[in-house]
Amino acid sequence: MNSFDEESTLLTEEVEETQKITGLKQTTKTLLAICSLIVLGSLALLSSSGKFGSPSKVVDFQSSAVPYKPGASICPGTFVKGVTPMTPPDGCIFVAVHQIYYLEPGQTAPMVTICSTKDNGPVYFDGYDLKKLGVVLYPTKNSIISSIIRGTNTLVTFYSGGNFDGDSGDYPMPDAQGALTDRVYLFSETGGKIVSVNDEINSFVFTSSGTTPIDETCGSGLSINTFKYVAGKSEYAQPPGCVLLSVNQLEALSTGQTSVAVRVCATTATSPVKLDAHALAELNLVVDGNSLISSIVQGPQVKVDYYSGASFSGFFDSWSPGPLTIKTYQAPPYQGVNDNVKSVVLYSKAATIPKTLPY
Repeated sequence: MNSFDEESTLLTEEVEETQKITGLKQTTKTLLAICSLIVLGSLALLSSSGKFGSPSKVVDFQSSAVPYKPGASICPGTFVKGVTPMTPPDGCIFVAVHQIYYLEPGQTAPMVTICSTKDNGPVYFDGYDLKKLGVVLYPTKNSIISSIIRGTNTLVTFYSGGNFDGDSGDYPMPDAQGALTDRVYLFSETGGKIVSVNDEINSFVFTSSGTTPIDETCGSGLSINTFKYVAGKSEYAQPPGCVLLSVNQLEALSTGQTSVAVRVCATTATSPVKLDAHALAELNLVVDGNSLISSIVQGPQVKVDYYSGASFSGFFDSWSPGPLTIKTYQAPPYQGVNDNVKSVVLYSKAATIPKTLPY
């Protein structure tokens, strides 16, 4: 059992009351645990082998403003092993809070993609920039960066200090794994003490020699973002190529009420996007094998198939307008769809994905 499962189980045992939302009983079986984690950020699951770093890594990309760097594209999101490509586009890097190379299929990690071209020169990210991105708790100097994966034509020089000071190191050559746990600062300013690079990057300089034009979506064609949906404030209708999955029935929420939500956007090139029960559990939409999905909102140029089984099995249906609470799978015994979606497949015909984060 991983750390997220343990915490969810403890809170589940404590919270057994139910609440009524427009006459429909919805169990609070883990909502306190999930909401608290999502409000703070995405909790990436950890391995007992120690490959995934500190279990205290909690990060929130969506609640902070993305730092503005002229000429560079910065795209916060969630890495899903087996869904998100492992190799950044030309002129881009991945910065993640866990060692994504070692994650199991379906496991996730908060990640930022950063892209630039040679015309922009060096792009500087100090401790305050990295705090905005949620990967450094500055000025307390608590980095939680455990992976930097470089695309072609990129160079990263990183520092233990928050203002390009302290110990330094770089990635002169592309590294497919990008794991920092085996790296140390070679010329330490700590009196000869060997200092690990893992969780000790508090500022860095990113330089691209690429010539491939980079748009504001970081050229990925795929984005997965967890966020807190706020009724009356968050966008209900989804952009082309996107689907919104949520724990609560969004149509029944009153203004100001909230729900755990995930927006998945893809292009034709990255379609189909398959999220099984393992991936949905990492996104806090399935807990202890039980689905919590009560709303699916589909945008234009996209088709969503959903399944009652954990791995695209069991009962099946395609999305149609209307709340899940009134839908059933169209095969005996005609089970309800609400809280009974454990895997989904997104097919997109969109040429691009949105440039902005969900809110």
